[in-house]
Amino acid sequence: SKLFGMFGVPYPSMEWRRTHGIDFGASPGHPFAYIKLCQLPGGRGWLIYHEYVADQKLMNDHARSIKATPHWTPSDHNYADTAGKQERMELKKRGIRTRDAVKDVKMGVDHVKSLLKGFPPTLEPMLYVWHTCEFVIKEFGLYSWPTRPDGKPDKTGIPKKEHDHSMDGIRYALYSLISKPRRRYRARR
Repeated sequence: SKLFGMFGVPYPSMEWRRTHGIDFGASPGHPFAYIKLCQLPGGRGWLIYHEYVADQKLMNDHARSIKATPHWTPSDHNYADTAGKQERMELKKRGIRTRDAVKDVKMGVDHVKSLLKGFPPTLEPMLYVWHTCEFVIKEFGLYSWPTRPDGKPDKTGIPKKEHDHSMDGIRYALYSLISKPRRRYRARR
């Protein structure tokens, strides 16, 4: 709560910009991940403040758990994997709308890496993880790339498809948000 204390609130405010990412997983070792992020006041970066990760549960269970997360509203921006059409339809039936995630892995990973490094002139990180998001913290440490013949990571392709469930959710949420233009509404007379 020290971080939120800097902003005079005990928990992220409903007024802060929020985005969420969903990575569908159903087989053993490939869990369903729902990651909630909020933008800190003054554009000071993003905070991963809530995670829901579950292995081998029904979509009804996932939907119930998502709706029980802090500050959930039906109008949330939930970016989800476009390959999960059936899962997205099931969530929609249960009142959880999803948007198509931008799935460009290389560009998405580069965007998340840039947030972790920060921007000049201060180079302060622009992505933080709340201490209770233990699965996210664990996956940040295990996220890896295939190895080249010289033993170094091959970062020209895509990361290994393991320990990437919350990472995919974070990438979907953050990269989709900047890649998709916001809808603009015009008043007509």
